[in-house]
Amino acid sequence: MRRGIAFLLMMWEDNYMNNTFVTKTDPLTKRVTTAGVAFDGSVYRWTSNNRVPPADAAVEYGINRLPGFDAAAQDAARTAETSEFLREYRAAQKGLPVSAEERFEMRAAFGPGRTITNLITGRKVRT
Repeated sequence: MRRGIAFLLMMWEDNYMNNTFVTKTDPLTKRVTTAGVAFDGSVYRWTSNNRVPPADAAVEYGINRLPGFDAAAQDAARTAETSEFLREYRAAQKGLPVSAEERFEMRAAFGPGRTITNLITGRKVRT
């Protein structure tokens, strides 16, 4: 286990070397936001969640100007990720009962006696 520190340093260096840090500045507040992206060989992904950044973020952060950027590949990967996520979400939500908290929030937002439809799952709930 003595290799622990050296191993962690090598992992950090390898991870750091594969990351690119991109920034955007808010024109009103002048606040600078920094984010990490990594190129996996075909598309750039956020280092925070390993997801393909949205198209507008690719432009705002300047990811579209990085070497190897391919808008079509980014769009295809993002579409595939989103489809997979929605498929998993729908499967996980199928058959779940509406909690008292959800029903309370729906009634507070829309009023009693209304039918609310979840646009992602299609589930209908009467408040």
